[in-house]
Amino acid sequence: MELAELVIDAANEPNSFHYLYDLDAPLADKIETIATQIYGADGIDLSPLVAKQLKRFEELGYGKFPVVIAKTHLSLSSDPTLRGVPTGWRMPVGEVQAAVGAGLRLRHLR
Repeated sequence: MELAELVIDAANEPNSFHYLYDLDAPLADKIETIATQIYGADGIDLSPLVAKQLKRFEELGYGKFPVVIAKTHLSLSSDPTLRGVPTGWRMPVGEVQAAVGAGLRLRHLR
């Protein structure tokens, strides 16, 4: 009950939500921030294709959009054999997709 009350209090605070990263940061930096701050990675390794895609997304104006990471539920790392809170690993990023939703439609309406 005490935890629930603390959560309710925090949710009712004005402007209590904030992103972990600056929305103006490059997409790769946002991904790295999530990888290091949430998953405990030492960094990220972008495939050449992903690096090219992220650059293109930024050219298209999607660079200020938030980032969502979907990964295996089997481990905090990218290796399902590592249990607990592993250290000393890097998150490989082999695929990215732009789900721009209303942001894309609004750009076309201008």
